[in-house]
Amino acid sequence: MAYERKDLQGAAFKNDKKELDWHADFRGDILVGGVDYYLDITKKVAASGSNYLRVTLKPKSQDARASAEAAVSPFKKAEPAPDDDFNF
Repeated sequence: MAYERKDLQGAAFKNDKKELDWHADFRGDILVGGVDYYLDITKKVAASGSNYLRVTLKPKSQDARASAEAAVSPFKKAEPAPDDDFNF
C-alpha cells in the first residue's frame, strides 16, 4: 500500500546532513490546509533545565508563503474597533 498524505499530518527523519549546532536535528514535511511545508525539529533545553522540541514550518512555494503569511497575521486585516460609551 502506498503512503497517502493526509491534511495535518507529516513525517520527520533524523537529519544526517547536520553540520552545525543550529541545523535542525530532524527534517521532513507536513501538509496543512492543503499547503506543503518543510518541517524542522530541533532539540532544545529550557532555562529551567527541561528538554523540549522546537518545531518550525516553512512553506515550500512562494505562493504558499504569501497565503500562509496572510492567514497567520490577523492584525493585517483587523477592523477598527466599534465606537463605545467610554469617552477617553
